Amino acid sequence: MAIVEPASGTTIDKSDITTMHEGLRVKLNGAAGGIVASDLARHSLGPQHLPDAIVGWLAADITAAQTVTAANPADVQAETTGDIETNWNSLAGYTQNNGGAGWTLPPCKVLFWFTCDVSTYSISLDNDTQLWVAVHFVRDGATNETDLTWSGMVHGSEQKVNCDGAYAATSPSEINEPISIMGVLDRTSAGGNWVLNSMGVKAAIARGDSGAMGAHDVVINRGSIGFIAIYKDE
Repeated sequence: MAIVEPASGTTIDKSDITTMHEGLRVKLNGAAGGIVASDLARHSLGPQHLPDAIVGWLAADITAAQTVTAANPADVQAETTGDIETNWNSLAGYTQNNGGAGWTLPPCKVLFWFTCDVSTYSISLDNDTQLWVAVHFVRDGATNETDLTWSGMVHGSEQKVNCDGAYAATSPSEINEPISIMGVLDRTSAGGNWVLNSMGVKAAIARGDSGAMGAHDVVINRGSIGFIAIYKDE
């Protein structure tokens, strides 16, 4: 059923308004079940609707290189969230805190992402060396939020090889491997407004065997970090 509009050039009176409203009411709440998927086109929902759903956001491109050094406290001691929060080093360039104020948010879900390019190792080759990164939040003043699924790793052997298949014996070793992490911080159970003080990335270097770890640096060339906070489901 189409919405009947007054003809161009005619005078609009009360009955015309009533007819249009009735046509819309029937379309929305009709006996056939109201609006169905076939009634919606690509332009039915767009950016103009998002401000009503998004309660906070962040998007930052990090162009300055960050260096992780293989020396305590930047070594992986254990693959646990406690180790991430206590021993791993924060990548200063990726720590975002809204100018120090953080973000005051209602109960919501925070959809976040982090990407980076691991460019070089300062050593020529170490098959057992690993660079780990993990997304890390601080909320409500001092509460850490970290999850092992919010982490990623690049292996030291993932460096460029020569045309004959052998590892390139260069120093520093060119890696140029990406890491991408996406996840959800679920705060829909919050009893009221809460504060996301900061979002950042922690990094550390691990060894894939029991051998001693040689001193070296790993350079993260550039990346991005951000989140979209969306109202909780009703």
